[in-house]
Amino acid sequence: MSELLRKIYEQAIQDEDIAVAMVRRVDDWAKSLTVPYRDVLDDDQMELLQNLLFSTAIRAEEEGFQLGIRVIVKLVLEILADS
Repeated sequence: MSELLRKIYEQAIQDEDIAVAMVRRVDDWAKSLTVPYRDVLDDDQMELLQNLLFSTAIRAEEEGFQLGIRVIVKLVLEILADS
């Protein structure tokens, strides 16, 4: 993610209520995916697996934010070019 978009994401978007709710959903998702491994992994391994899933989801969110911004900018430029 570009440095400017990262700063915007971290300072303006990440603390919004909708982002906080999404983090909760991602956390619940990561925990639900690891349920089948409860009998196989110890507590530390389970936490590591959940953290890996959570980190992956957060990275995907950041990349999606960047992609969304780029699409919006491209759309605005096309609209302005058509005007």
